[in-house]
Amino acid sequence: MTEAINHNFELLDKLINDDQSNNSVLTSNNYWMNYTKRIERHIRNADLNHMRTNYNLTKGFAWGGVPKPTVSNLYIKRITFYFLEKLFPFTKVANEYKRLLNATHRRNIGLLKNVAHLCLEEINQNFQDIILTNDTCNGDAEDVFEYNDYNISAEWVTHLARAADLYSQNQNLLKAKSLLEIGPGIGLNTLAHFALNKNLNIVMNVDIPHILYLSTQFLKSVKFIKVIDYLDFEKIDLRDIGKDEKIVVQLPPWALDKVDINFDLLLNHFSFQEMEKNIVSEYLALLRKKINFAAFIQNRSTGHKKGAGGQMEPVTLDFIASCFDKDEFIEKDLNPKYASKYWDLQKDCSKVFLKKKN
Repeated sequence: MTEAINHNFELLDKLINDDQSNNSVLTSNNYWMNYTKRIERHIRNADLNHMRTNYNLTKGFAWGGVPKPTVSNLYIKRITFYFLEKLFPFTKVANEYKRLLNATHRRNIGLLKNVAHLCLEEINQNFQDIILTNDTCNGDAEDVFEYNDYNISAEWVTHLARAADLYSQNQNLLKAKSLLEIGPGIGLNTLAHFALNKNLNIVMNVDIPHILYLSTQFLKSVKFIKVIDYLDFEKIDLRDIGKDEKIVVQLPPWALDKVDINFDLLLNHFSFQEMEKNIVSEYLALLRKKINFAAFIQNRSTGHKKGAGGQMEPVTLDFIASCFDKDEFIEKDLNPKYASKYWDLQKDCSKVFLKKKN
């Protein structure tokens, strides 16, 4: 039995309205524009208790539910598509297409669970005080397997592998008490770092409004953490948080200039490559001054494929590295042992930028 995930339309409305009314460069860009328009049609009527199998909601996370055709945002094209889908012989073709997709999806989920179990077993051998929770499965995860009497989401293990790669090769970072992540997805990476780093007590997640809303409501269903959402952020002084509390702060990008504390770690996994160069530069100009220990960046070395989602120019890993002042940071390549072995992650896409001691 998983924990309930509830809507908060007051929060959703504030996120959307503030996004539309502010002129910050740190807002939704071309790459995410079509996804944003699509998700607005579905999010209010969606049952968040089944969000992990709702492809219309989770397509932006690159997983979740049986894949479906991407329907145009233009009303006339959508109506035409739905009309044709119900006409013979299109119905026969569509049904066969759906049958094959369902069969392939079930097979892929089975493979994912088997690989995740092997990966988690190896990580647990090297991180024996790992903290497990059933809450990785909240939202009706379909990739659930049992491990040491816990129900575990296989997708969560992919995030755990990245965190394990970071900490196993930089064990001093296990002293980190706080981290900030740009583009955390649904929040599984947050739970991965809490699982491996017992000292961690503050996580701040920053994302575009619709995805932030989904991750906020998902993380509120996790029993061992307290979530401070965008509605409550300005009512809380983060410097007063107790060392034994586990706090997650969920913010849209334009609220970053109101954050008045530093963070031990900065994380970004493959979302900088979905932005324009000026947006990445803006983020890092603002955040590198707030880093105490290190930044962990994963990005395709050559950036996203040219023109993806209307992107003007690919953001390469070298470009991101150029945003870190060599007088302040030591650049270090990271070999993704677990993520490469089990999830075939490329070995040239991970860097750690260690803050130099004064």
